[in-house]
Amino acid sequence: MSEALERVELREVALDRPHPRQIIEQATEEANVLAEVIEGQKLYSMIQGKKFVKCEGWVTLATLRGCLPREVEVKELEGRYIAQVELVRMSDGMILTRASAECGGPEDPVWTSRPPNARRSMALTRATGKACRIAFSWVMALSGFEVTPLEEMPEGMPAQSENAAVRAAATSEAPPPGEYVFTFGKHRGTSIKSVDIDYLKWLLERYEVDIKDPSKTSYISANKSMMGTISGEIARRAKNADVAPEEIQF
Repeated sequence: MSEALERVELREVALDRPHPRQIIEQATEEANVLAEVIEGQKLYSMIQGKKFVKCEGWVTLATLRGCLPREVEVKELEGRYIAQVELVRMSDGMILTRASAECGGPEDPVWTSRPPNARRSMALTRATGKACRIAFSWVMALSGFEVTPLEEMPEGMPAQSENAAVRAAATSEAPPPGEYVFTFGKHRGTSIKSVDIDYLKWLLERYEVDIKDPSKTSYISANKSMMGTISGEIARRAKNADVAPEEIQF
């Protein structure tokens, strides 16, 4: 393909890109659904109070974004397995990212004594999580989880947070059990009780619109759940202020 033709195609792709706000809104919806799946299926492990997502959670994210991981190769070098995985877009087979990872080297003492098939499998698992991370770590951050795959964390070593929002939230007083904490948007990591009423009203209106949108039917359950949470908080504030919920202006 000529350089001129490549430039034309790149310009066409750029022109077809949706508005940045649309990209963020879609990613936020996906992040909300992803958080429900990861929490519901316990696809994470806690390390020093931080939630690190397993490879299965990262593959779930990639699938939500229309991609699947594919093994490229696995090499063995003196007991060390080196795997390479690429992330492929399902719609057209385009390769989005490629990543490699190792398992079983001297710096990996937990795995050096394990069978070859286990080391090979873990190398592939690590490479899969890394490929997904390269492409979509920003969406995982919107979900409120750490952006380092669990399998990349050195076993037995302290965890270092890469998620600024989670790190900031960890320094504040933990909310009471059962109290909703935002995992997306500008108030990520903040208790719903601390968020201003105008933002809650804006969110409620947005979810009402989304529920009626035929292109977003897969998010109806999650959106209705969020509406219930937000409406409950608005009602709580109205009760504390001795004002009926319907009297709060929208």
